[in-house]
Amino acid sequence: TYSCKTSKDISKNKSYIKQEEISRLYLEAFHLNLLSHTTEAIIIYHKIAQVDSKHAASRYELARIYAENNKFPEAIKFAKEAHSIDPNNRWYELLLIDIYEKTGNRKMQIQHYESLIKKFPNDLLIFSLSTLIYPL
Repeated sequence: TYSCKTSKDISKNKSYIKQEEISRLYLEAFHLNLLSHTTEAIIIYHKIAQVDSKHAASRYELARIYAENNKFPEAIKFAKEAHSIDPNNRWYELLLIDIYEKTGNRKMQIQHYESLIKKFPNDLLIFSLSTLIYPL
């Protein structure tokens, strides 16, 4: 017997294939970046960001790469996007803080440290890092 697939089943399958392809591309870009093929990695991370509006990790990696290359407007843009998609990811917010430090934006740096301390009051790493801006 043949089973009829509903449009919901087909859509779910397409979504799975899409996520599988995005995961493959993400790993490929990550690998390329490790091998110092930064330009190729950036192209793939951008492609992922265009295809999946909720893929925070690709935006985080773009922000990291741009920050390492002193392209701070781009770094801030993608770090903000990653943080907006996943506001409870401490690493995304720590990257944003790092970029704000490098650009001399102390006000935003303090704002994000305060945010992290509220979200993670028992996190020793965050507390220790915040003392760099708030001396004891």
